[in-house]
Amino acid sequence: MDEQACRSLTAYEVLLASIKEAFSRFNFRKQYRDSVVEMKRHSACLTKREKEIMQHVVAGVSNREIAKLLDLSNRTIEVHRSRAMKKMGAESIPDLVLKYDVCEKAGLL
Repeated sequence: MDEQACRSLTAYEVLLASIKEAFSRFNFRKQYRDSVVEMKRHSACLTKREKEIMQHVVAGVSNREIAKLLDLSNRTIEVHRSRAMKKMGAESIPDLVLKYDVCEKAGLL
């Protein structure tokens, strides 16, 4: 290939890489917007008490400590925590933390 053809190919590759990056950013933003919409729907179903308990759970407070703080039984905390996780669609505590973070950043809580 001559030098001009190599430059064209390189320019084409750069343009193609830029287009791929733009689509990647668009997809990331769309996924984020979709997750915010989903979290808005989920968080709207939470009761005030479930939100309160979820806040303590994502902060790393144990059920027993939450029960003492709120003057409730340990079993009551377990039930509210379970319901909050189910309503948020969280399969684990780390998953709940991620979903809570999305809600918090979007101003949903």
